[in-house]
Amino acid sequence: MFPSFEIFGKTINTYSLMAIIGATIMAVFVCKLIKKDGRNMEIDDWFSCVLVSALGVLAGSHLLYGITNISYWGALKEATWDNLWPVIKVIFGGSVFYGGLIVGLITYYIMLKHKRFRGQRLETESVRYYLNLAGIGIPLFHGFARIGCFLGGCCYGIDNFPVQLLESAVEFGLFFLMFVLYRKGKKYILECYLMLYAVARFFIEFLRGDQIRGFVGVLSTSQFISVIVLAVCGFILFREVHMEKNKQ
Repeated sequence: MFPSFEIFGKTINTYSLMAIIGATIMAVFVCKLIKKDGRNMEIDDWFSCVLVSALGVLAGSHLLYGITNISYWGALKEATWDNLWPVIKVIFGGSVFYGGLIVGLITYYIMLKHKRFRGQRLETESVRYYLNLAGIGIPLFHGFARIGCFLGGCCYGIDNFPVQLLESAVEFGLFFLMFVLYRKGKKYILECYLMLYAVARFFIEFLRGDQIRGFVGVLSTSQFISVIVLAVCGFILFREVHMEKNKQ
């Protein structure tokens, strides 16, 4: 593995580097789509929504990691002011993708609903447009982030199987598929991505070898969440399609 390297005397974390590269490529790509769709005047407002959502991603990913370490929470009661921060770092220092995804998307949706774009709140159709862009951008970003996991040695597979690269390939494949749906003018791209990712992640988890990710009964934390995500997004998709048919 290649968790870090030094340049000009500074230690660079490869996971963080790949995450930054992924976020940058995702932002540039989505901005080009926004410009292509004639919404270039909304880019600054959209980007501010993304920045606030990034805070939700960070909070959610670390919070879910802490929940998977709930058995260690008792150490917080015994901690003193001298060692409180190290204990917090042990419990909440890692991150879980699903936590960041869920809290980040909730934050993103709230921002789209309440932030003013060029002085006006977005109409429902425009909110849907930007949610669809998230369905394209997320797998593009996460594909690079999983390469960072592989380089950093986290989220590893059983018997040294490179499960991180498998998930990266799945994410890039989903990105391409979501982009094709976008080009064809399809709706509910975000829901389609979340459902397909949930199915893929459920089975990928069987190849994971790290036990720190937590379990809910016989299912890993991410498998348990995948089932919920699949059910919720399936219900939303069914309801929206049914409502559209009734309007016709």
